[in-house]
Amino acid sequence: MLYSRKILISVIVALSVVFLQSGRVFSSEKNITVPEKKINGNIFSYSSLNRKVILIEKKTDRLFLVNIRDDTPVIVSEYPVVTGQNNGDKLREGDQRTPEGIYFIQKYIPPEKLNTLLFGDGAFPINYPNLVDRIHGKTGHGIWIHGRGKLTNGRRTNGCISLSNKDLATLKAFLVRGFPVVITEELDFLTPEEYKKEKERYLRYLRDFISAWQNNDFPSFKKFFSRSFRSSWNEDYDVYLERKKRLMLQYPEKDITLKDIILYKENSRELMYEYKQLYCSSNYIDFGLKRLYLEGDSNGQYSIIAEEYRKLPVVPEIKGYIIDFINKWLSSWKKQDINSYISFYSADFRHGSMDLNEWREYKESVFKKSNIKDIQIENITIQLVSGGRIKARFVQDYKSDILEDRGIKTLIIEGCPEDYRIIQEYWKPL
Repeated sequence: MLYSRKILISVIVALSVVFLQSGRVFSSEKNITVPEKKINGNIFSYSSLNRKVILIEKKTDRLFLVNIRDDTPVIVSEYPVVTGQNNGDKLREGDQRTPEGIYFIQKYIPPEKLNTLLFGDGAFPINYPNLVDRIHGKTGHGIWIHGRGKLTNGRRTNGCISLSNKDLATLKAFLVRGFPVVITEELDFLTPEEYKKEKERYLRYLRDFISAWQNNDFPSFKKFFSRSFRSSWNEDYDVYLERKKRLMLQYPEKDITLKDIILYKENSRELMYEYKQLYCSSNYIDFGLKRLYLEGDSNGQYSIIAEEYRKLPVVPEIKGYIIDFINKWLSSWKKQDINSYISFYSADFRHGSMDLNEWREYKESVFKKSNIKDIQIENITIQLVSGGRIKARFVQDYKSDILEDRGIKTLIIEGCPEDYRIIQEYWKPL
């Protein structure tokens, strides 16, 4: 998990080295021939997640299954494929070329819904044309990774990627919706030193981009974007940046936290960052999956040409932070440490008619009159409420030397992860 707070993304890049012997990468699945002492330079991972990616090299008609282990891509198996009849990137309908870029599996089409004489034992459509393809005016549709029927006999396709039915069956378990597929003319392989340098370079770019956004540096933020930019909401360069400028004014204080970061690179010209993003301000919170598509120029300078964003449920993402906050609050309460305890409350806290100072005086008097024996909580529920606040409810059992009670405690919490504060507190006896 990769975090950014205030001055954003503090990362220690753990770069594992793939050890190569006699030009082969060792893996438990298979021994795969790759350039000696090289690491694939089409994938860069910045999280602890182990995941799989497919790479397709048109030059050699090979499909590679890659496992990302300890943030390093490891090729575990490879398969011969057949691609389009004509060379080059796909540009238009009917040009019989296989597209080059970063794509994702959309679904599985079983053989009973196919012409098996052409497409074999199943097909996996990819999302060509993707947003970047559409920006460049590319046309066409129906690009699949599919099996091989009797009528094809290994002949070149009209743009699809075809492999044997046996190999398709082997890959079928992995090819779920959203599975990444990078298609390129020629794969990139780097020395460990080159790989580390490139990985740090791409991380620095992302860090600088998020820093400009979080710090409301609109002139710097704007420079990251191509004039050809489009968002998945069909916003162009001007409309998108005007909205971002307005939001910077509306939410000047914010935390942007990133995790599960991975970069896919088609070649030196096109790459894409994918990550999960938690955006939190004083009165708004949002969580989702973001994809930033970049294009490079002849000088190796990149600009963002497209952005896709899909909202994800917020509560499952923040639940761990909230429970941790509640446990720390509870610990300070049990210790009857008034300074520590009151630090969990907002300056704007209200409890009935009491403000924060009155609440402190009240709790301090209670601490002096009694000794807490135990406080237990259970059945915590969390939900978002208006203004980006969070409601946490739980059953509370309180025992001191002068009082025992059981009830429902409700905390209204404001702020962002690692900076939460209680703004309201309620208790109802059971």
